[in-house]
Amino acid sequence: MGFPERYLPTVVLSLVAAHLVFGHSPTSWAQEIPPVLYADVPLGSDPSIPVWLAADVAVDPDGSLSELLSSGSQLTIHSLLRNASPNRCTEVTEFYDHDVYITTDRSTLQDALEGDALIVLARVDQSAPGFLRSEPGQMFSARVLENLKGNAPNSIYFFVPVGEFRAGPYRICKVDMRYKRIPIHGDEVVLMVPRVTNTNEPFLALSTGAGLFQRTEDGWLVPPSRFRDVSVKWSAFLRDAKRGARE
Repeated sequence: MGFPERYLPTVVLSLVAAHLVFGHSPTSWAQEIPPVLYADVPLGSDPSIPVWLAADVAVDPDGSLSELLSSGSQLTIHSLLRNASPNRCTEVTEFYDHDVYITTDRSTLQDALEGDALIVLARVDQSAPGFLRSEPGQMFSARVLENLKGNAPNSIYFFVPVGEFRAGPYRICKVDMRYKRIPIHGDEVVLMVPRVTNTNEPFLALSTGAGLFQRTEDGWLVPPSRFRDVSVKWSAFLRDAKRGARE
């Protein structure tokens, strides 16, 4: 699918600017984060309804909500913004409903390594604020460096329910104590996905607080909150992940 002619100058300038800022050639990037994303994932929602809307799509400048949102998502977001003010940040805390659809037996890291359907090492590229169904946060794009278990597309997306951003006339501060560190451009992360319904699906539905590891320069992984008491050496994780893929 090509770009309409009227957009081509903007697209070319964006590609050149990104190359100058990040030092990456266009062929090395993860794909752009779409403002509206439909996905074949086990989130318990109607596949005809987007799982993701960018902030400026979900909430109009006058505060009205997009009709692309499900009726349930509209009710939840209305509730979140009921007492919101343009002059202060509206704090939104943890959501707990998504994992009922995607979590397997993950009481230990070993359980996750053996039971999860997909484990990938990826490099983070871009992020954008918005809503996963009704939950505020950030969508990230990333480039897969290695499939440790299963197979993912080369360019992927994943959601982290943390971020401070403007949605229409409101300012939202989404916090989640299960995330102590948020990825930035260039970070290497390990993403663990409990269930996969479509191996060609670029959006990876992580288990909240248990699906995102961040790789450090000294060879360690910063574990998610569910496994926070575990010290993880990258070499040992890699060995165990590949062993789990063979079993």
